[in-house]
Amino acid sequence: MLTFEEVGKVLDVVAEELPKEFFRDLNGGILLLPEVCQDDGDSARGLYTLGEYVHDEMGRYIIIYYGSFVALYKNLPPEKLRKELKETLIHEFTHHIESLAGECGLEIEDELEMMRFRAKRGRARRGYALASVVALMFFLTILLGMAVSHVNHSAIVMEAHTNRFHARNALESMTNISLKWLSAEIKSGTRPRAQAIIDLKHLTDFDSLRIFTWIDFEGAFDGGEVRVYDLDYAAEKIVRPVNMSRIFPPSLPGGYMIRAVVERRGLAPMMLESVYVVTPNVMPGGLIVDVLDEKPVYTRELFRK
Repeated sequence: MLTFEEVGKVLDVVAEELPKEFFRDLNGGILLLPEVCQDDGDSARGLYTLGEYVHDEMGRYIIIYYGSFVALYKNLPPEKLRKELKETLIHEFTHHIESLAGECGLEIEDELEMMRFRAKRGRARRGYALASVVALMFFLTILLGMAVSHVNHSAIVMEAHTNRFHARNALESMTNISLKWLSAEIKSGTRPRAQAIIDLKHLTDFDSLRIFTWIDFEGAFDGGEVRVYDLDYAAEKIVRPVNMSRIFPPSLPGGYMIRAVVERRGLAPMMLESVYVVTPNVMPGGLIVDVLDEKPVYTRELFRK
């Protein structure tokens, strides 16, 4: 049997393998306790709680009971015990994700398992009348149908969280590519400007302010594209009226908008918009040098329906 410290290390490794999105609002983290957790104190009949997801006045957190694992799996080889620990932790994370989504499918499934166990134990101890057994099985069948529906939905919820996590990484990666290009242009002494602004033309479409485009042909999604827009324009140059696809963001002196989009098969596209500002800095000797701020002044993440 693994020691308490060794089990803690296993849980750390499993936690590091999970997407960061799974830990959203899990302010209490993962707690490993040495206690044995028993149902109604009835350990003689082998009913132990291995893990528990808790949402109370202290926040949201996951408890893993080391004592319960010792009681149930003390003779289990280390590799198989690691597998049981991983399955238990992922099970509790599913409760957490369902809780964030307002779902309860896994709670229903857990309650069904408890009812089956208690029913089996009760028959062995007292025996049930045939009518009671039939009534119980009918009730379980109804609940099982509900549970299957909710569990399937829970799997979809978890998959959506994972997909969104990877899409967010792709968006940030494309944004960083644009930032490197923009930073290099500014360091070279030339602030990139939209040709429409240079020519003092009337602006009829926001795309006329685009100064950079990069398309990801080899990403994990159906397609990805990032564009950089020059926001330092004269508002009076906008031609009115404009339709919804031509709405201009506010003009911002020295400002640039980076818009990254990923297409996801069967899901709504995701878009990340960030606005950065170039600030003139006065160097020793009076030389003025443009510097791109490290952090955006504005950012938002969008799902396009």
